[in-house]
Amino acid sequence: MISGELEFLNGDETVTAGPGGFFFVPRGTRHRFRNRGYHAAKMIFFFTPGGIEELLLADATPAEPGTAPPVRQLSIAEPPTELMERYATEILPDPAP
Repeated sequence: MISGELEFLNGDETVTAGPGGFFFVPRGTRHRFRNRGYHAAKMIFFFTPGGIEELLLADATPAEPGTAPPVRQLSIAEPPTELMERYATEILPDPAP
């Protein structure tokens, strides 16, 4: 985490991380992150092996130099099926609290 605070789900465990925090998700583990605060959060993703970031880019809007990115709710309403299959990924509902 670079700044802000996010709630992470890793399997069945929920953890909150702030600046300097690190979050590891083992392959095949259900996970998500959620900003429950009032301020934007910034983090760096590392994908190993690489390639799955194509799922995020498929629904992204290219950055405009000199302007801040829009603040929006990330939602993959219609996930790119071919990429989901290629990376054996599924979107699951949040587990019951």
